[in-house]
Amino acid sequence: MGAVTQGRKGEELAEMYDMKKSGAIAFYDGKYPINNTGVLSRALLYSKNFNGLILSFPYDNSISPNGQVNEGIESTKLGMEGMPSLSEEIQISRDLYLAAYNDAKIHFSSISCRSSVPMIMEAKANELQVSAGVPIHNLILIDKDTENFDSNYKVIPPLRTKEDHEALIEGLKGGVIDVITSDHTPQNPESKVVEFGNAAFGIIGTQTAFPLAVTHLSKQIGLEGIVTKMSINPRTILQLEVPIIDKGFEANLTLFNPSEKWTFTKENNQSISENSPFFDIELNCKILGAINGKKVFMNE
Repeated sequence: MGAVTQGRKGEELAEMYDMKKSGAIAFYDGKYPINNTGVLSRALLYSKNFNGLILSFPYDNSISPNGQVNEGIESTKLGMEGMPSLSEEIQISRDLYLAAYNDAKIHFSSISCRSSVPMIMEAKANELQVSAGVPIHNLILIDKDTENFDSNYKVIPPLRTKEDHEALIEGLKGGVIDVITSDHTPQNPESKVVEFGNAAFGIIGTQTAFPLAVTHLSKQIGLEGIVTKMSINPRTILQLEVPIIDKGFEANLTLFNPSEKWTFTKENNQSISENSPFFDIELNCKILGAINGKKVFMNE
């Protein structure tokens, strides 16, 4: 992906067309929300000319610039500044209006609030070119999990309430939410093994995202639904070729056993970083390896 704005500062558009010609498949400022409405409007209009896709991180950080956890009962108990659902709702509402005005595509990278689901549902009903993703940990954990001040539960968007969690799953089931993401955000120990308020946001997720989804979401959306949300839909949204399992096509496969149990530990963690709340938890799906082209990679 290329950046939407120069230096991801949200001020001036980056050379998106040149990046598109050089192979960029979409444009995203990462978790630096574009708060300047005019800039995002111009980005949507400009990208429309070459069928580009703008990703939006739906968070108005001006509402709670020092927010640490979801605003609610838990943030009051912890004595920390909360991050209200409003900060996501306002951004999604604005971006949907801009996408409609410019007749352009937009993808929300990571939603977390129950109120976001009906807004996106309505936009899709009105045939707006909108899609949305949700981090795997927002489908499993809730804000109450932060009560022990473990910085491995500190993420952005924050873990929200049980009601938010349930609404997100309903959004997955109903097709409103298109993608489940790993939201893989590695941090070094110096950024995590500190006081909660000083810790960086993020959880590592590449190795555990699919097993976590199979473990926790199989009853709700089934294995086929999980594969669709994590493999097929992302490729479709990004206009990438969806691999076909058939003679004559290049192999692009992940091999897994959906019923084999294993425990994610620091010893078998493949990331350099260790910022995960899921260590020592048993999972129901084991990744066996991958085949890409003529190369075979098997887990030891």
